[in-house]
Amino acid sequence: MVKVPADYIQRNELSERGGYLITEQLLQLAQPPGALMFQSDCMAIGAYRKLYELDKTPGRDLAISGGVLAGDLPEYLAPRLTGFMLDAYSLGQRLAQALLAQFPDLAAAYGAAREPCVWPLTLRERDSDAIPFPSQGR
Repeated sequence: MVKVPADYIQRNELSERGGYLITEQLLQLAQPPGALMFQSDCMAIGAYRKLYELDKTPGRDLAISGGVLAGDLPEYLAPRLTGFMLDAYSLGQRLAQALLAQFPDLAAAYGAAREPCVWPLTLRERDSDAIPFPSQGR
């Protein structure tokens, strides 16, 4: 297992601004990372903006993953944003069942929905995480 340098782990607000500021801080390091993974697509949008200002391209100069992707926006970025999708419909059903389990008359039917679980995510590979390998002999 590779140990990640502590200064590669950044925290900021869950917003475009937060992603912009994190990208700015990481790219100023003596050894900046070659890839960034955000918690959400909105943070990755901020990273795209910072890279644009530096005349850099996601997927060419720096790999970007948008974490959990919401809606169709990642499909319309250039390059298209890689990240994780979740089945929002099934998650909504589970949340509704957990709520119904709160009612005594329905607890037996829906009680299992109150048990903690890890919700599955599916990787949606697009273009922002592809970085060509450096040429040999440089």
